[in-house]
This record gives sequence, structure tokens and C-alpha cells, in this order.
Amino acid sequence: MSSTFHGITPGVAFGKPGPFAALVAAGSTLPTGLVSWWNLDEESGVRYDAVGSNDLTDGNTVLYAAGKIGNAASFVKANSERLFSAVGGAVNLLNDNYTYAFWMKNTSTTGYQFPLSRANDAGFRRETGASTIRFFVGATFTATTSFSQDEWVFVAGWIGDDDKPTFSVNDGTPIVGAAATRVYNSSRLFLGTQGTTNYYDGELDLVGVWNRVLTAAEITELYNTGAGKDYPF
Repeated sequence: MSSTFHGITPGVAFGKPGPFAALVAAGSTLPTGLVSWWNLDEESGVRYDAVGSNDLTDGNTVLYAAGKIGNAASFVKANSERLFSAVGGAVNLLNDNYTYAFWMKNTSTTGYQFPLSRANDAGFRRETGASTIRFFVGATFTATTSFSQDEWVFVAGWIGDDDKPTFSVNDGTPIVGAAATRVYNSSRLFLGTQGTTNYYDGELDLVGVWNRVLTAAEITELYNTGAGKDYPF
């Protein structure tokens, strides 16, 4: 699988350097292949991409709460609140390896909830009535793993050359799914929903998209013994 994002250099979106593209912590490899990063510090309205130009539009007034670092975006399921990109905010789901990583603080067990998704193409589903989550690519879902409700949880999911959706929670043992048939129908990335259904209750923070599979050491660095890390790492 290719490690390019349609020919776009990591840290540069559509020919325009991101506002913090030059700020790279010495020694960290996390900026390599980083396509988009949202620290979600904004109190309302547009949430800005610190790396590229995949800013997120506010749907139905997503407000803020205390985050893992700084502020977080705060979603209310009953209000159908969501954030979404105009141009994908992510990799080509058919041709690229990729990793999604984020922090979440889920506050209810009502119905299916999708903290991050590409609609039906890929994403993460919090199961109905239980504090468990799984990663999916197309029609292939991993097994679930449990997490602590009403607490900050670090989630990372990826797919590589073997086409097996894999994810971990709080830098734990990766859960590996069966080989998936990739699909690419959604040009948008969504936070807090599966597009226009299965909305999310709670907070999201420090969301990143890479056009490669992060190493185990990089996942550990992002988790940072539970403290989290913000760009530029």
C-alpha cells in the first residue's frame, strides 16, 4: 500500500503548508505521515487542522468541555451534534495504509455511538448498552474491548498491507480483525457520528490521522502513560 496522501506531503495540504508544519519536536517520528491533527481547543464553530487544511465544520453547535489537554469538543447525542470535514480529512481508504488516534470520554451507553467514522467505510463503534468499542473497515469488525465509562480513554486503530483492521485502547494489546475488503464511499471524516446517525455522547480530544501504520513505540508515545500528547509532539 502507498504511504502518500494523493501526492500531498505530510504537513502540507493541497500545496499549502499547515500553520505549524515547521514545529516538530526533535527526535519524534510522529510527524512523519501525519495528514491532519485537531487539538479541538476551540470553544465552538470550526475546529482547525493544525497540520493541513482539513478544518472541521460544526454541525448543530458542538460546544466544549475540559479536555485531555486544554479543551475538548463536547457532543450531545440527543442534539445530533457532529463535526465533519469537507474534503475527507483522511487517507484514501482503498489505497493507503492509515492510522486514526484520539482520546474519548464517553458519557452514556444509549444506542450505538460512533466517536469517529468515515460513515460506513471505516471507524469506531461504541456498542449499545455496554462500555465496549470496536474498529471496523467496510463490513469487517474487530472483536470488542471494554473501556472505563466517564473517563478519558486513548484509542488507536490502523490497517496495513495485510488489510486487517487492528486497534488498541490505552496502549493495550492490539485486537486484530480478519482481512477486510476496503470500501471508499465517504469523502468526509466525521467526529461524533456515523455520518447522519448513531451520534455520540461525551468528549473527544487530540484527534490525528496518519497515512501509514504507526509503530508500537509511536502508539506508546502518543498515550504517554495516560497523559496524552499534543502536536507538535
